[in-house]
Amino acid sequence: MHNNIIIPIKSNSDCNSTGAVYVIKCKQCNLFYIGETGKCVKIRILQHINRIKFFKNNIIKCLISFDKCSETAIHFAPINHDIQRDFQFFIFKSSLLDSLIRKSTE
Repeated sequence: MHNNIIIPIKSNSDCNSTGAVYVIKCKQCNLFYIGETGKCVKIRILQHINRIKFFKNNIIKCLISFDKCSETAIHFAPINHDIQRDFQFFIFKSSLLDSLIRKSTE
């Protein structure tokens, strides 16, 4: 038996928020990636999505040179993963302007 713990997270953040700690979830695998950014969240999430697409189209080149080889790109690159279906994100906390505070929250 598995114990699932649900932790409700209330956030008044949106895609235009900055100074954020965010979570990317793979809905297929139920795995999470936690990241932080000082940028606008929308820009950072688009960077993740672009890296996934680049990695899928250039997997050999990426693995040889470790170019654009991010954890999220490696995870979402397999054929059985679909960004539209499996990629989900939410903002844990925003308006954390100090990078050390963001990193410790992450």
